[in-house]
Amino acid sequence: MQMPVFLLKKLRLTVQKTTLLLCLLCVFSFASSAFFLKVNPKFAFYMLPARAGELLIGSILAFSEWSPSTPNRKTACLILGLCLMIFSVVGFENSTYPGLWALIPCIGAFLFISGNTDNPLRHGSSVFSKILYNKFFIIIGVISYSLYLWHWPFFVFFSFALDSALYKCIIILCIFLLSFLSWKYIEQPVRLKQIFKKRKVLWPLFLLIFAALFSVADRMDNPLNLNLTLSDTQPLTAYKPHYPYNPEQKQILILGDSHALAQSLIYEQLFEKYGLSGQFFSVKPKACHEFEEKIPNGQTKLWTTLENTIKKQQTDTVILIFRFTSYLGFDYSLKSPALRINAPDANAGAVLLYNEFARFIELCLANGVKNICIQAPLPEPRCWVPAVAYKYRLFNISLQNLNAKFGEKTADYRQRTKEAQNMLEKLQRQYSGVSIINAAEQFLSAKEYFDITGPSAVYFLDDDHLSKEGSLKLLPVYDGIFKQTAKRLNLPACSADQ
Repeated sequence: MQMPVFLLKKLRLTVQKTTLLLCLLCVFSFASSAFFLKVNPKFAFYMLPARAGELLIGSILAFSEWSPSTPNRKTACLILGLCLMIFSVVGFENSTYPGLWALIPCIGAFLFISGNTDNPLRHGSSVFSKILYNKFFIIIGVISYSLYLWHWPFFVFFSFALDSALYKCIIILCIFLLSFLSWKYIEQPVRLKQIFKKRKVLWPLFLLIFAALFSVADRMDNPLNLNLTLSDTQPLTAYKPHYPYNPEQKQILILGDSHALAQSLIYEQLFEKYGLSGQFFSVKPKACHEFEEKIPNGQTKLWTTLENTIKKQQTDTVILIFRFTSYLGFDYSLKSPALRINAPDANAGAVLLYNEFARFIELCLANGVKNICIQAPLPEPRCWVPAVAYKYRLFNISLQNLNAKFGEKTADYRQRTKEAQNMLEKLQRQYSGVSIINAAEQFLSAKEYFDITGPSAVYFLDDDHLSKEGSLKLLPVYDGIFKQTAKRLNLPACSADQ
């Protein structure tokens, strides 16, 4: 990590003070990593404060130039460092990373590099020396930075091919070839040519590359043509009916979180088709709030407006669409800024959510609502669907194989949604006006898994929200609900349809 060393040199500190400062920064970084690993694992994995310590260990070694004093100690450090790095490769499968676990490979690399400095083994004739200082491993060390840059894009982009041993070997060979070429024709010229060491050339070149990348990214077309945007910022959206209606009468109310908003296309079509009027409320359950133990003011106002609407206006049907498993399936030992039910454990959270919906259903029934429909949880893909679908189109992977590999298994779906399904069934048994919408069945073309994409469209916008095309698959389910509502109200659209 050359940047902090460069900056510290500018401070003109002594070697001892600089090394001490780097050590303090390193300790702070690893402490931050251990802390954020429990609070926010994604921050711990991706952000600099939690990962800088891994690089600072290298800076400490580079600045202090520490090395064991005797050949035997050098060899001991080298062997111990090698063992720690090997353990990191084979022993971290079920560990939580990075956190303090990241110290093991970092200390291993520290010891290996320091023990390798002027080590007599380099010129020895033992089997260990021949293996350790083999030209093949030396080349790997030389191109290691290029390997680091190339390996992850390949593994991510060609993840669908990693199940095949042949494809895996081809991918590894391509990574090594590109790493060598980029080291030879990009890394070496940039490092060695004097022109790149001049600030007057380096900074304009950096800005030019950054501007070019930004321009290309800004102009890239969406290969999947997904136009739907999800937002909870619109507090109230009214749907205008196709036929004349009583402005005081909102015949259908739809409320839910961002998953309800993702299905808005089908509501628009059905409101117009059957001449119904209604309102959409983008809300989260009142029991779901931040761990600051207060409900956001905006959400409080929305629920108040919603309850007043039900009390003052005639409503025939209420539709509830929430990602229930998001609120129930939560590790309560890890507090998060994400909106979740603030409860001491999962069981208490389920009780809070059930009681809230029971009170809301009773409010609806007491004010003349005839039908309350609750959508059961939808399947959740095991990937970010647009990215995977794009690779499928590019490499012509079988649609069946794609859905089987990344679609949620039916057995996993039943297990994940068990608690939410039990809650919904209990509400249905307790209140006669409640019905459950089993929308997940629309994505079930095989018994073992749910589809994430069709021949010409993806069904999910990310890893859980429906895309425009995915929401249209629910049109037959909701068509029946809107049709029955229009029939009860004797609207012209329903009469004409009959």
